[in-house]
Amino acid sequence: MKQWIPVCLCLLMALLCACGAGPAMESPSVPPASGEASSAPAAEQDYTYAHELAGQYDYYAYGRAPENGQLPLIMHVLEERGLKSDFTKDGNLLDLTQEDFKQMSRLFFAESVPPSDYDEESLYFWGFPADAVVLEPFEITEGDGGVTVLYGRFAMDESGNRHWLYPVRYSMECHTLAAEEIPAFMQGFKAPGDEVYRIRQVENIRDIAQAKEIYTKYGYGELLEARQYELKTPEDILAMAQRVNSGMYREITAAYALMNDIDMAGVDFSSIGTNQTPLYYDDERNPITSGFNGLFDGNGFSIKNLSFVGERKGSVSDANEFGFFSVLGSRSHVMDLRIENAQIGYRGQASAHVSAGILAASLKGGTIENTAVSGSVEGTVEVGGLCGCASGDFWSPGRDLNNPPMGFIYNCRADVDVKGNSVLGGLVGTSHRVSIEHCHAKGTVTTYSPTAEMSGSVGGFAGHNAWAEIYDSSAATQVFTLTPARCVGSFVGLNDGDIYNCFFLNTLSNWKPSGDSPRSELSNDVVGLDKEEFDMRMEQKPVG
Repeated sequence: MKQWIPVCLCLLMALLCACGAGPAMESPSVPPASGEASSAPAAEQDYTYAHELAGQYDYYAYGRAPENGQLPLIMHVLEERGLKSDFTKDGNLLDLTQEDFKQMSRLFFAESVPPSDYDEESLYFWGFPADAVVLEPFEITEGDGGVTVLYGRFAMDESGNRHWLYPVRYSMECHTLAAEEIPAFMQGFKAPGDEVYRIRQVENIRDIAQAKEIYTKYGYGELLEARQYELKTPEDILAMAQRVNSGMYREITAAYALMNDIDMAGVDFSSIGTNQTPLYYDDERNPITSGFNGLFDGNGFSIKNLSFVGERKGSVSDANEFGFFSVLGSRSHVMDLRIENAQIGYRGQASAHVSAGILAASLKGGTIENTAVSGSVEGTVEVGGLCGCASGDFWSPGRDLNNPPMGFIYNCRADVDVKGNSVLGGLVGTSHRVSIEHCHAKGTVTTYSPTAEMSGSVGGFAGHNAWAEIYDSSAATQVFTLTPARCVGSFVGLNDGDIYNCFFLNTLSNWKPSGDSPRSELSNDVVGLDKEEFDMRMEQKPVG
């Protein structure tokens, strides 16, 4: 039976402990001389103290490299030692001198690790992490005056499912403390001559192929295995929703193929992709983004008469995401799909944010192509015929905010009646860091405000086009405002992106092409055409 080492260990005696193998700590084990290395399974020797040091650091520093993770570890050590109030201002701002910080750092990190730089006037003290992460030692190697341990990482959810995280390799040295290395405020905690482990390096293994090889070798390959499913009945769709919403990696990254038309009339359906990442999205240990991240191949078939009315929950700051998919994640790919005569709506109090789209409430860096939807959709903010909010991937681990992966929507069509308060569009509510090409919106877009708040950013094709690009696309959409609204356009409500070679049917909508476009350097190439010219352009560029 595998031994589980929980990371959330709260005893600091376990953090700074002897390099020796046993609790008595009488004769510490002597690692081989530099250049000599030996590998041993965890059961042959007692590496409890090394595991506890790795566990403490992983828990407090979210698995960051030692150059970047010293501060959170040390701040939490001060809190656990009852010293936080002595080194903080207003209970939250760290006021530890650089010298004290560097000296304390040497209790936990090798000399080869440079102490982190920080601004002692502005460092905010944050609380303990809430996420439960488990380390399991896979491979232990002694050598070069210390020990290197390869760990598997796992997150456990409320249902007891085990989710894999990026494996990690910890390198630690065995060190004898000198008197001058122990800060005065830590006297009595450790004594001169005590032998401790100190961290030299933390290597997050972020290559998925390598991670799969490691987990397969140590008996966890099924957590990463590729799965494929065929969808033939409404029950298959419901089973897909249940599997994906479990958040298990092998399910959210699976390939699904629609094998025939499926009629969902009268079926009690729930959105697919409501699962959340098991860790904070910016966690270095986290390989898993929210929502569905696999392939959905419609094979040209249709899902008909889909009906879903979501229960709006939470306050105004909470997001409710309703559609066939709730969230399409950064690795998602939807292709060759038809969703016909769908009704997506909501019920509940008017305060909470409801994003909705017939295909998806939210696209986060994935790809949608050759897909057509029809029916009606109603939400509050960010509502679109195809997708409520289409954006680049700002949520995946290790993302680059300056250059996030973009989302792509190609050759798609929406014939939909769209209703909501703000940021509404015939195809998408929001397009942010996405590329939309060769798409068409048809139907109606209606904005109303159930409160005193004014509606805004309403367009026949897109509500708000922000740092995104729309090419060769069109709208034959009527735009209605039932209450006062700002930034209303026949094609786009508010344009903060680029639009190239786009057009709309001006006999249906006589709003300005763009309700507002504050950035004059952007391309805003969209024109209104009468029906004859519109039909001619559509014949030249058929969509869907």
